[in-house]
Amino acid sequence: MLYILGRNRKFDQIWEVLIEAKRKDRSLITPRTMQVVLGRVAKLSSLRQTVESFWKFKRLVPPHFFHTSASLNALLTTLCQEKTMTDARNVYHSLKHQFQPDLQTFNILLSGWRSSEEAEAFFHEMREKGLKPDVVTYNSLIDVYCKAREMDKAYKLIDKMREDHIYFLPA
Repeated sequence: MLYILGRNRKFDQIWEVLIEAKRKDRSLITPRTMQVVLGRVAKLSSLRQTVESFWKFKRLVPPHFFHTSASLNALLTTLCQEKTMTDARNVYHSLKHQFQPDLQTFNILLSGWRSSEEAEAFFHEMREKGLKPDVVTYNSLIDVYCKAREMDKAYKLIDKMREDHIYFLPA
C-alpha cells in the first residue's frame, strides 16, 4: 500500500498511514517499511527531501529502534539504489556519529562503487572500527577491482580471503 501511494506521489497519505500504524502497533513500522517509503521519496524527490523523510521516521518509532544501524542501512540502501554513491557517501559521513555503522552498512556502501579508491577508503574505515570483512565484503571489493580492470588487486584479495579462511562456498 505504501509503495502504491508513493508511486502516485501521495506522500501526505503515506505519513497518515504511518501515523495510524504507530497509533495501533508500532511494530508495523520496520526498517523495510522505511526503505519502501524512502525509496519512493528518493525516486521522485530530491536528496534533501529523502533525508528529511528519513528524519520524520524518528517521530514514528521508539528511539532505541531509530538510532540503529538498521535504520541507517535502510537510508543508505535507498540512496545507493535511487540516488548516487556520492550522495550515499556524503549522507553516511554526516550521520555516522549519530548511528553505529555495522558490517552491513559497509557492505551496502562497498557494493556500489566503481572507484577502487572510494571502496578501499570504506574498507579501511570498516577495519579501523574493528569490523571483520565477510564474503559479501570481499565480493563487493573484488567486483570493484574487476570493473576498474585492476585484476592484480582482485587476485590479491582472493588470496587474502583464502588466508583468512573466507570462502565463496561453505568449506
